[in-house]
Amino acid sequence: MSLNNSEIDLILKELDLISSRVDRISQPDRFSLYLETYGREGKQKIQVSLDHNSVRLCRVDQKPELPSTPPRFAQLLTARIKGSRILSVSQPEKERIVHLVFSGEEENYNLWIRFWSGNPNIILTGENNIIIDVLYRKKNQNEYPGKTYQPDFSQLSTNKDPVPRPVRDYEGFSDFNSFVNDYYNKGKGVREFESRKELVLKKLKRKFLQFENLHRNLLEKQQYYSRYDDLRLQGELIGSSLHLLKKGDSSLKTKNYYDGKEICIPLKPELSPSENRDDFYALSKKYRRGLEKITEDLADVEEKISEQEILINKAERIAGTEELELFEKALPDSPADSEQKRGSVKINTGLRFKSGKYEILVGRNSRENDALLRKYARGNDIWLHVRQHPGGYVFIKTLKGKSVPLETLLNAANLAILYSSLKKKTEADIHYTEVKNLRRIKGGAPGRVLVNNDKNIHIKYDEKRIEILRNKES
Repeated sequence: MSLNNSEIDLILKELDLISSRVDRISQPDRFSLYLETYGREGKQKIQVSLDHNSVRLCRVDQKPELPSTPPRFAQLLTARIKGSRILSVSQPEKERIVHLVFSGEEENYNLWIRFWSGNPNIILTGENNIIIDVLYRKKNQNEYPGKTYQPDFSQLSTNKDPVPRPVRDYEGFSDFNSFVNDYYNKGKGVREFESRKELVLKKLKRKFLQFENLHRNLLEKQQYYSRYDDLRLQGELIGSSLHLLKKGDSSLKTKNYYDGKEICIPLKPELSPSENRDDFYALSKKYRRGLEKITEDLADVEEKISEQEILINKAERIAGTEELELFEKALPDSPADSEQKRGSVKINTGLRFKSGKYEILVGRNSRENDALLRKYARGNDIWLHVRQHPGGYVFIKTLKGKSVPLETLLNAANLAILYSSLKKKTEADIHYTEVKNLRRIKGGAPGRVLVNNDKNIHIKYDEKRIEILRNKES
């Protein structure tokens, strides 16, 4: 319900603000401003809202919830116009803009409240119309401190009403202000739900675009690393022509013995022929490993894109606040999220234990192992597993700049024994490493990994540790 020009005119007449004293200015959020005045009508609380869902000006009864520190614009208005009198109130060109003039000790102040669709603002100027400050600073429109302000009605050329619009029926209310206030109070829950749902959808769609961009970049890298076979072939051709080459040669022209076509292979003059051959072989292996990793990453991202599409479709069908709250609580963590505080991720898979300031995650089967590794473990987290025995993966969530203490490592190692296939849980070798040293096996079963740079710790199983950890299980 946007107020038209006639309704704004009626509201201003009902408020009767001329000669009123400004007792307080407050700003609960970046869209709203409250003026508390005292005049012929007694005390009045006036709300100005520029929220696109509820652009309005009216008298209200309720007190807004205010931030602990007043925003910049509210502080400025308090310093300039608190305690002043309202000298005049006008509606230039009978349009959706209100002009208030306040008395000041040294000069009078102009407050322009613009309700134009898509371009609202509140602007404070001095008598010379030089902007002191604005609610929304817009450099492209010269609406910031130091610039001259005059309303530009040409912006309304496509929307300007040739005649005043009628005022909506407010039968049953003492005045139009009461009708407007009641309308927005009743619809507040609906608007809050719609605004919250819109925000959830916006976040989901932003993640979807991030995954799509990541997918596009990975496809480009996949094409680049697909050259590994060509590099291997060039290494072979150099190897078969070693007797024709010498150190210092910059290229080799030869025939590709697979298709008979001539090929020119660039060489590094500072390397010997055999070193050039080995260089191509090494590069081919590097590209092949890179291609395997990118292929895995592509599968992960494609899965995330599919999940995100499902979430967006579900969110679009949400019809109520309770349903929206449940949906938000169930949202999974995502690598495309903006940076989150470590340890704040909601874990829906496996078990969680606390060890001092550290969190320990445990997978109880291959599915949970795989889910924890894919979704919740980060590169610097510590992975533990009983050596040479099937069992659950254990992850220690590391803290930035901190080394994992021995007590936490021993707690995690005992959990690895507890959730392993060892029949006699007496003692065992546990190998551990950072998650970034793990590689999932291409085409392998869920949770299967290759381990690099691992260390070993041999421990005796401690049931007392397990009891303490169980008491702290999340």
